[in-house]
Amino acid sequence: MLNYSETIVKDFPENWDAVDIKDFLTPYGDVIRVKMNGTNAAFVTFDERGLNRDIFSNGIMWENRVIDIQEIRGNFRLRESIPHCYSTKLNSGIPNFHSENTQYSIAKYKGLVVCKIYPSKEKLEILCETNKMNFKLTISLEWILYWAYEDKGNKYKIFLQFNKPPMFYWQASQRKRKELWTIDHAGKGWWRTGNFFKGFNDFLIFESKKIGIKLKVLKSGSYDFLKFLREKVKFKENVPKSIDLPEDLVTFKDLDKLEICYQTKFMLYSIISLGYISVFDLNKDFLKELIGQNQEQICSGLQWVISNNRDFPFETIPDFITEFWNLVHSGYDFPKDNYLRINRVIVTPATFYVLIGEPGNSNRVTRNPEINKENLLRISFADEDLDKLYINKSEALVNIIRDNLSQFHLAGKTFYLLGYSNSQLKETSAWLLSPQGQITPEYIRDWLGDFSKIKIPGKYSARVGQSLATSRHMFNLDNSQIKRIPDIEVGKYNFSDGIGMISKDLANEINKKTGQFSSAFQFRLGGYKGVVAVDDRLPGRQLALRKSQKKFKSDKTGFDLLDQSEFRYGHLNRQLILLLNTLGIQDDIFNDLLDEALIHLDKNCKEYVRKLNYKSIAIQRLQQVLDHPYEPIVVEMRNLLKSSVLQELKLKQRIWVENSGLLMGVLDEKKVLEYGQVFVQIQGLGVITGPVIVGKNPCLHPGDIRVLYAVEAPELMHLFDVLVFPQKGPRPHTNECSGSDLDGDLYFVSWDNRLIPEPVAPMEYDTVKPKTKEEIFGQNTLIKFFLKYAKNEKLGLIDNAHVAIADQSPLNANDDKCLELCKLHAIAVDFSKNGIKVEIDKDLIPKEYPTFMERKGRSYKSEKIIGKLYERITEIVDEDIPQFNIKYSYDRYEAYMPQAAELFNGYRVELNLLLNQFGLEREIELLIGQPVNISIYQKTGIKAEDMRESVTQIANELIEKYREKFNEKASFQLAVACYHVSHTSDPPLRAFPWIVCTEFLYPILYQDK
Repeated sequence: MLNYSETIVKDFPENWDAVDIKDFLTPYGDVIRVKMNGTNAAFVTFDERGLNRDIFSNGIMWENRVIDIQEIRGNFRLRESIPHCYSTKLNSGIPNFHSENTQYSIAKYKGLVVCKIYPSKEKLEILCETNKMNFKLTISLEWILYWAYEDKGNKYKIFLQFNKPPMFYWQASQRKRKELWTIDHAGKGWWRTGNFFKGFNDFLIFESKKIGIKLKVLKSGSYDFLKFLREKVKFKENVPKSIDLPEDLVTFKDLDKLEICYQTKFMLYSIISLGYISVFDLNKDFLKELIGQNQEQICSGLQWVISNNRDFPFETIPDFITEFWNLVHSGYDFPKDNYLRINRVIVTPATFYVLIGEPGNSNRVTRNPEINKENLLRISFADEDLDKLYINKSEALVNIIRDNLSQFHLAGKTFYLLGYSNSQLKETSAWLLSPQGQITPEYIRDWLGDFSKIKIPGKYSARVGQSLATSRHMFNLDNSQIKRIPDIEVGKYNFSDGIGMISKDLANEINKKTGQFSSAFQFRLGGYKGVVAVDDRLPGRQLALRKSQKKFKSDKTGFDLLDQSEFRYGHLNRQLILLLNTLGIQDDIFNDLLDEALIHLDKNCKEYVRKLNYKSIAIQRLQQVLDHPYEPIVVEMRNLLKSSVLQELKLKQRIWVENSGLLMGVLDEKKVLEYGQVFVQIQGLGVITGPVIVGKNPCLHPGDIRVLYAVEAPELMHLFDVLVFPQKGPRPHTNECSGSDLDGDLYFVSWDNRLIPEPVAPMEYDTVKPKTKEEIFGQNTLIKFFLKYAKNEKLGLIDNAHVAIADQSPLNANDDKCLELCKLHAIAVDFSKNGIKVEIDKDLIPKEYPTFMERKGRSYKSEKIIGKLYERITEIVDEDIPQFNIKYSYDRYEAYMPQAAELFNGYRVELNLLLNQFGLEREIELLIGQPVNISIYQKTGIKAEDMRESVTQIANELIEKYREKFNEKASFQLAVACYHVSHTSDPPLRAFPWIVCTEFLYPILYQDK
């Protein structure tokens, strides 16, 4: 515990405030707090260590007066000890990788600098105060790569090297009169901004992630600061010397005007933006050598650099040029595939990242043959940690987004905003297009359809983005094959909102193309969207669509598939558990369900894997080996699945429930079901009967959980793996569930009697009418609404506040504050379409959060069921994986080891390239399409399901390639040799023999069983 010295200071100038006194006294001791007492006295708290006690007997001279300071009794204590130090000078720069002990100086600041460490928040803060404006930067402690210091007599020279850009803030100087200053509080009114160190422009903007800060630190008060760094941060011996920047740095303009292909330029931007080489390695001589070279080989070499340098520590960046040219001149050809790749950029307040496109699915725009795919660019906005960027009211961040959406210059092209899908808007991501001839953003929007009748900005943005959602083209129809049918409306409710019908013949065409067997399909067709469910009364190739499904006028009649119905296992989550607990379901039920989920994963690994990813060739080939629980690959898969399941259990309390499903909602078109009834038919299980609960995420109100009755309905047997709702009653059950519809929403349904509570009345979800605007909408409309959404989106804040308040209240989700948050949530959930924003009162924002929410700041251990489940989950550990199964031997297999090694080494090289590309750690994650920890670059602006599908597609191609190679020389001996090689490599790649030599290893497996 710190020992404090409390003092009273008198006889200072009347115009001084708390900050002036702190600045004046800092050379004499470590000031912790200053509290004004009128105009000529102040209480000042010092840290006793290093305090110059002469000031108590002699006072301190200032100009022609003696400022009196006397020690007094006091009881002030900080809530948290804040290791800190004071510096008289700050120098920011970037490393010189060609000389370890120097750094290029970029910007300097002379004046008092306060450096603080907040242990509970795990962050460092550096604060510079001036008369007009204050600045500070904050950075996570884990982003401090290393530190160094030198003792310079009465001062220390301290150096901090970062490996990510810090977060920059500014504050208008509050020097009207500050009555209180404390070391642990930087005051209010701080706004995020971009990098305020002048000089980080052009290519140097990419060096923002390598900033080094050099400080001249006063010794008094720095004890805890130095001690904390010694304990928590890597130490290096030497503080680098500052040198001036070279004068002949390559600029954006130099690279952009170079006569090489666009993709080569793009990849050069990429390797510098990702920190794989330094801008100082990109000299003009090297760029000139690229002219006239085979651009395809140049791109292959650059892609190799990008794919092989993930997580490469930038302080050891080599001069890559020799290795690069060796690759190019050797004729190296980077493995190719046939997947769509759209380049991406991630823009943060301080820098941006340039990323070559990963394999992905297409949409209506990318399938347009008029568009050169190099002219498309996906842009995402993120914070420096590449997590969600919260703009709040920061005009600097608004300007950064506005400027980059209006025009984005890269590699000689200028891109303009085209549009964004609903999911992209929520991720602050969008599509850009560089014009080529008549192919401009305006031309493409006109090609999509006629949006002129739309007079609401949010709706206009949503309708343009409708065609930018990931989809697969199935077929084209004639207008004669598309029937228009009326909606089913009762009073103010539309029971058929978003749902239409499809004939069996058309459904069979889709199922044949996708390899699934479904009875409902989420789609886009021209200006129509929503779901069509099979109706056995429709003849031939027919669709029947409703007015509620038509969003704009378009002459397109191509059927694009977004999703199709299938049985997905149901899972409880944090919100469902909270609401069910509120409705009276006891804690021990959830504990039992968690036990059952973990036992099921252990005992039914084969079934779990089979239903995990039906498109994965690896899963298909590994089915039989799953019967052998102690085979190394089986243990590894079980650990992977358990790790994935536990991660979701820990972060979302996502618990598998055997008697449940997650099903697409459809309508009873035959009027068989009564109000309160549903029809559920599961392939392989049959028709469910009896009481069920139905809910849709997100759900905050206890009435969002509907208790309904599942019945038999022979007339609806053509509908399976869907949840069929009635069209009878005073109100649609879909609307009762969180205000939902039949536009593609997935509903949780469970027939586990332990989860059936006493029903309560649903919340009334009233629609708020947005304002219309009589103007022509276009690019400016899209930009304005993107910014409005980014500034005012509150769903996450509402959800988190609801969970925390319910956890702290004896009424759980029935707490009045929770019910008020439900009303706000009902408005906020439609913000992306209607633009109506909500304001949240301060008393609805919790001051602390339960530990299971894993938020930094004030937290507490929850004693309720979600907290108990969280504590249980954190204690579960992985199984040990057997290194090798000695059963696998075959006469003379050793002679085949060289062939196996050659085959395996080729596989390992290509596998590592793909792991790096997707930011994955393990072979099995890639092969079965189940990434546990996706790279932060990849997860920014990309839906998880799209990422899984991309991973699966490219993994399947890799498997087929090496199966063909094995089959050229196939034998039992080679298969066993492949097993030995793969299991003894470092690290072991245990799946390799099972996906490549399947037919040869299975007989040996069963022979030894």
